[in-house]
Amino acid sequence: MRRADLLDGCLRRFLLGGAPAELRFFVHLHEALDPGPDEVESRARDYLRLLPAAPGQVAESAAKRLRDCSAPTPDDLAEAWESLLFRQERKLVRAGLSWLQAAVRRQPELAGVVAAPLARAFAAESAELQEKAAELALTHAAAMDEEGRATVREAIELLPPRLGGRLAAAFGGAAVAEPVFVPPPLPAVPERARPFDEPPAAPDELVTLWVSMSRTWQTWERLLAGFVTLAGRDRASLAARLEGLRQPWWRWQYQSSSWDSVDDWFSGAVKHVVGVVPEQQAWRRLMPPGRLAVPHRVLLHRAAEILRALDEGTLPPLLLATPHPRHRARGGGRAGAPARGAGGGGRQAVGRRLPAGAAAAASR
Repeated sequence: MRRADLLDGCLRRFLLGGAPAELRFFVHLHEALDPGPDEVESRARDYLRLLPAAPGQVAESAAKRLRDCSAPTPDDLAEAWESLLFRQERKLVRAGLSWLQAAVRRQPELAGVVAAPLARAFAAESAELQEKAAELALTHAAAMDEEGRATVREAIELLPPRLGGRLAAAFGGAAVAEPVFVPPPLPAVPERARPFDEPPAAPDELVTLWVSMSRTWQTWERLLAGFVTLAGRDRASLAARLEGLRQPWWRWQYQSSSWDSVDDWFSGAVKHVVGVVPEQQAWRRLMPPGRLAVPHRVLLHRAAEILRALDEGTLPPLLLATPHPRHRARGGGRAGAPARGAGGGGRQAVGRRLPAGAAAAASR
């Protein structure tokens, strides 16, 4: 097969288009043929048609052959540069700018046709390429006619403010203003932590809170603290009030394999005070074995320790880390109650409480 037929066949295949993988064989064949300037000159129009949309490797090869060819006219060159500088591939845009710069250096009269291609390059994603295009526009501004200068002016807005300002001074028009940083609005100030409400001070208050409680951890803390205090102060009155809540299904709760809610454990403590204790030391097997959120597990353990203390007869008169300071201060003055700082020194004593008389023992 003749060399000319092979070369024409490669160009026809390139012009048909296709994915890079489909054209790979013809790209390698074209590179192996390595057409000279005379062969490219007779096929210059075909090579020019490849620049706008052919796959990158094909367009790069076409630009390389055309750059060494003397056949393209100034209008052909302007079309070729505009096609390359409009591409997304940085390598092709860089090759187009380099070709334009070298061509104008050899033939200064070509500066009159560079306005439109350079304006295309102002939209490049690379700041380096934008700057190079702007520098070339400034270099050849004097050789551009009014139409070319107007083309550059219209494209100035595509440049960042620093470059746009320089071209606006040379070509007229206005650059895009430097954006002014406007800080976003500050988020709303979160509600400050507020003191706990006091724990229930009477059995009726305890029952009302339990029945209508919102099930937040703060409410559970108040409920646990009130229960321990009321059970230590007057267990008989507390039991009489809770007796009215007795339900037939209370015994069934002990058939569960675990108690996953604080309400289960608190119900167990209520049953103990009322006298419904189907199983001693149930707290040993009912703690959930699975992974739970730490705050939730802390509450389960606090409630479980109350049930254990009832089981063992060691329920203290006051829950350490009682949520309200005044409640803690009132309870700390009674005989047998733990001292204010006992077991925690004022910090949260999670899940721990002292039996009556423990403060005196600790001081010894």
